[in-house]
Amino acid sequence: MDCYDAWYEMRNQVLQTYADKLPDPLPLSQQKEFKAIKNMVIAEAMRLESFDSPVITNDAPVITDTEIPNSEPDFFIGPDDAPDYQEEGMPDDDPEYRVEWSDEYKLARDFLFGTKTIAPDFDEAHALLLMEAESGNALAMHDLGRMHADGLGREIDAEAAHGWYAKALDGFLAVESATHKPYIQYRIGKMYAAGLGAEQDYEKAAEWFSSAAQKNHKYAQYSLGGLYYRGQGVAQDYEKAFDLYEKSSAQENAYASYELAKMLRDGIGCARDSEQAGQHFKIAFEGFQSMEAERSDDRLQYRLGQMLRDGVGTDVDMEQARAYFEASARLGNPHAQYALAKMIIEAGGEPEQIAEAVSWLSKSADSGNQFAQYTLGKLYRDGEYVEKDIPKAVELLTLAAEQKNQYAQYTLGKLYLAGEDVPKDIPAAIHWLTESAEQGNQFAQYQLGKLYLLNRDVPRDREQAVHWFTLSAAQGNEYAQFFLDHMDEFHDPSLLFSASQLLRNLSKLFEDQQQKQAAQADHIDRKRMRELRQKMQAQGHARDEQIQNY
Repeated sequence: MDCYDAWYEMRNQVLQTYADKLPDPLPLSQQKEFKAIKNMVIAEAMRLESFDSPVITNDAPVITDTEIPNSEPDFFIGPDDAPDYQEEGMPDDDPEYRVEWSDEYKLARDFLFGTKTIAPDFDEAHALLLMEAESGNALAMHDLGRMHADGLGREIDAEAAHGWYAKALDGFLAVESATHKPYIQYRIGKMYAAGLGAEQDYEKAAEWFSSAAQKNHKYAQYSLGGLYYRGQGVAQDYEKAFDLYEKSSAQENAYASYELAKMLRDGIGCARDSEQAGQHFKIAFEGFQSMEAERSDDRLQYRLGQMLRDGVGTDVDMEQARAYFEASARLGNPHAQYALAKMIIEAGGEPEQIAEAVSWLSKSADSGNQFAQYTLGKLYRDGEYVEKDIPKAVELLTLAAEQKNQYAQYTLGKLYLAGEDVPKDIPAAIHWLTESAEQGNQFAQYQLGKLYLLNRDVPRDREQAVHWFTLSAAQGNEYAQFFLDHMDEFHDPSLLFSASQLLRNLSKLFEDQQQKQAAQADHIDRKRMRELRQKMQAQGHARDEQIQNY
């Protein structure tokens, strides 16, 4: 009633402008101006009463593509080819393998990645690499694995890729046992770190990188720094990571300069220094440009596109960024393919441009990019830009969810909870929502809180409900906070839910009503303006006298 009294007082102040005598006050129940609101409350309450499954709501904001993190690896393990360390070696007692940057191998890579004078030709590259591999060159075996893994000039074939990678690893190990060269040690470490040709093993990767880093191999220093930064295979140590990046950067390794800049920017493992960070970002950008000018490299092109897009180490240049993304995407880089697709979709465009974006998303998803799988899965779920295909959407979302993509996990959980496009599956819903919530997804946390509170699809568990609501509210989720604030005010949790839903939906209805009233406001104001002018003239004021002076 205090709110109604305050409203009535303000209303009377307005009426005094137009009338000498104010009407008698009316009780709230008889106030015609609140009739529309009363009707909306009744209609909304009836709608909620008939709502079969109040757990399934759309109260979590829609996660748009622009809110999805970029598909960017935290770091690059380092380039496959390191011109400063082009070692040639063949053990005398094992002529089966060699690691040699022969002229034939260099030409094959020119056709594989393209140069300023040679256009990429995957068929020619494959033929030359195959001849080199058959002659025992482990470098060529590795690149054949990549062609099959990334679908460069042929269908993606994970089994064939693994076979070639395994042969390459055997070759590197055989040659290293006779030569102990740091470049080969670095390449072996890379394969264990990425799980190429063998099970992923960060401890082994750290051992091989350490051997090469002790011999001052700059890319091994950089790669080992990445392991220390993330605590993979070694105890996490930011200061050690910073030291290794600094040593590598001093040898003009642009990759290390980039990571060093991030640590300086964020004050991780060192004192925060924005000025130094900016200088290292600029050094990294210029270094990437210089390396890319000498040879086409999809990872360099992707990183340059990223920096130009975000204005890191250089000015923002979306046109140039897109050109780098396109060059990288054509070489099979799944991160660039995803970044390019996002750029096209966000810019809008003709149907053929959107079709191009969907094609790049598909290629990226086929290469295992979880963000592309999630985004494409959403498109198939909604029938946006593609024909609606729920089984395809679930397949893609599941692939992303299995890679710990919290957005895909949340989306899958909601699908299984709703039981509209797919059969309702509460255990699956709980599984994926929990996986997402444990990664900090506030919407999944909120959904779990409601599930455990409402005693509908799962037994009520107040402790679990409070746990998940608290985590979600800590991230600013106002609906989770509402439940926490009113947890003890309702004996039936479903009433608490309905109350929160009523407030939420009414706020939307009020907004819609306000827009409708705004459309009528101009007409009403003109009518009142005429009445005010007539009153002013009756009191002897000139017709054109400013009303604000009245």
